[in-house]
Amino acid sequence: VDSFLATFSALTLLLAARHARAKSGIAGDLACGIALGLAVACKVTGLALLAPVGVAITVRAFRRGFPREARSILSLAGAALARLLIILISAAIAVRIALPYAFLGPSPLSFRLDPRYLNDLKRLAALGRSFAGFPPVLQWAGRTVFFPFRNFFLWGAAPFFGLPFGRARGASM
Repeated sequence: VDSFLATFSALTLLLAARHARAKSGIAGDLACGIALGLAVACKVTGLALLAPVGVAITVRAFRRGFPREARSILSLAGAALARLLIILISAAIAVRIALPYAFLGPSPLSFRLDPRYLNDLKRLAALGRSFAGFPPVLQWAGRTVFFPFRNFFLWGAAPFFGLPFGRARGASM
């Protein structure tokens, strides 16, 4: 699942960057929405990609500066909203096709979420917050927020990356 999520996330970010640089049209927006929807269908955490997509739409809208006339502001907002709707609708359709068991009924036009799917998500979230009974989170029991950083600096690659840069800086002086 994670390799597919990474693939569709990278594709979504690439298409969002193209959108921000004004190098995509309607087809690019549709592709961005489909990639976003497939990322969400892989894992619910793909919803976090809505933030960079929203930033890309905002950057594109104000790419040439902030307009001074109210009519121009409304025009920009309308165009940005239209592009956002294209992305969101294509993402919703992609999720509906790629994640059919999350919805009620076999009809592709039914977008009502299945209560069993929602209960499964709630149970998974509860397991992730609990230290009792779920082995992957037992390693974090009784740890502080700094535990991962300490391990990264003691056992990870940080000292090995830090030393060469320190030597290069000292050698050039």
